Amino acid sequence: MNEDVTRNLPGDMTGQILSLLRGLDARLTGLEDRVERRLIETRPVWVDGLESRLEKVETRLEAVETRLEAVETRLEPYEARFDSIEKAIENLGLDMRAGFKRLERQMVVLAGDGTALRTDQQDLERRMDRLEDKLEPKPLG
Repeated sequence: MNEDVTRNLPGDMTGQILSLLRGLDARLTGLEDRVERRLIETRPVWVDGLESRLEKVETRLEAVETRLEAVETRLEPYEARFDSIEKAIENLGLDMRAGFKRLERQMVVLAGDGTALRTDQQDLERRMDRLEDKLEPKPLG
């Protein structure tokens, strides 16, 4: 269908359209070339700036890494000490639990002994009361 439209155009009209299209094509090619040149001209500046910044970041990261290694070296003795303290606290906890169990058993025995002693005391008091009743002089009368 497009071919039919262009066939019916007068001869110089087709030539004008082709001429315009060639001009547009030339302008577009020129613009593409200019954009390409500018990209090539500006790219190294951008890349150089980026590389410079990346090198600075890398240098700073290396310094931080060096400092962290120094801190790790300084903390190693403390880590060993903390491990020994942790073991000592764990052993203390075990000893305390064993001591509390022993104390609990002794308190049960002591409570039983206290109860038996109180029972014996009450028994003695009753016996004393009976003896006193027997020894009391009876009123004359």
